[in-house]
Amino acid sequence: MKPRDGLSNNLFTSLSDGSLLFVGLPTTHESWPEQPNRVRAKMNLAIKIKEISPGLCKMVNVVQFDMGGTIPAVLVNFYIKASLGWSVRTQHYFQERR
Repeated sequence: MKPRDGLSNNLFTSLSDGSLLFVGLPTTHESWPEQPNRVRAKMNLAIKIKEISPGLCKMVNVVQFDMGGTIPAVLVNFYIKASLGWSVRTQHYFQERR
């Protein structure tokens, strides 16, 4: 299995309703060309955080992976599970600060 790399264009902004939005989209750039010894992975990502009431927020996290090439199912499942774990760790991080 070849090593992977990735390149994304990221945006972080505040919306008119007070929500915070982070969006990451795969991109290309002449200063970071694809390498013949690597597979270019792609990830679409959107995270929206909105305060529901003082001390309580709602986070929506949407992720789509395209690891490129052929990857054994056990690795795909590992990364999906790790992605879900990130959401739980983020929730715990903010709960500790209330």
